[in-house]
Amino acid sequence: MPLLACLLTATSLAAPPPTPSSAVECLSFNIRYDNADDGKDAWPLRRELVLEVVRDDTPDFIGLQEALPHQQAWIVEALAAAVADGGPRYAVIGRTREASPARGEATPLLFREDRWERLDGGTFWLSETPHIPGSRSWRTACPRIATFGRFRPRGAEATASGEVLVVNTHFDHISAEARLNGAGVIRSFLDAARRDDPDLALVVMGDLNAGPNDPAVARLSSGLLRDAHRAAGNDESLGTMNAFGGRAAATGRQRIDFILVSEPWAIGAASIDDRTPDGRCPSDHFPVRATLERSP
Repeated sequence: MPLLACLLTATSLAAPPPTPSSAVECLSFNIRYDNADDGKDAWPLRRELVLEVVRDDTPDFIGLQEALPHQQAWIVEALAAAVADGGPRYAVIGRTREASPARGEATPLLFREDRWERLDGGTFWLSETPHIPGSRSWRTACPRIATFGRFRPRGAEATASGEVLVVNTHFDHISAEARLNGAGVIRSFLDAARRDDPDLALVVMGDLNAGPNDPAVARLSSGLLRDAHRAAGNDESLGTMNAFGGRAAATGRQRIDFILVSEPWAIGAASIDDRTPDGRCPSDHFPVRATLERSP
């Protein structure tokens, strides 16, 4: 079965008029699954902080990792409620990694409906059988997935060559073999899309559980994708895994959360959002952001 025909779950909201801006804002954020053992950092006590991160700068594309069904539902409902206060309308693509879509973590992809029209979208598994829900290969600790969406700009921003393919993923935390081969599954998907449309713009974001120089990151990006954070010339001393300990806990760690982009994107800015409102971390990962512009 072709990957573009994979099983998906989507929530859609009616779109208001388009927003006039050429910059494309992207956010990747591992929100940490709802674990009661997290004590003072448990989901019910920090979900408003997560929402603040997600709403900040009203990103065009938001890739979340470790989202359980009720966490995803809460964020989507909160964003829908914010429309009354002038917030943009978001839709979401994605399902969980388990065989049952009602169980387990997801890598949902949210997008602004006022700016982007969804042409396609779905979920595939990072396994030898990507179309089989819940499938696992290469000694992965659990099923791993990628969620994708293909979009074109709305209104005055739309052009014949303006389509973009966005992929959000979360690599395995145990098996290097699974990370390397999972990267290969996604790369094959991207290469196939580019063969059909050589001008297609690509964005891949997610928690790769690997540093910038890891073979899995190289296999995913080589000759096709650029690391937005590195391309922007940022300092590499700050990692993205903070274990709820803030900047001090993340300093000296590897950066494992990424936004990777292809031509024709120009990278306007990229950053690790290490803010800790009231001394609290919204998650055990810092989110990463990138501002993209389409090159002439």
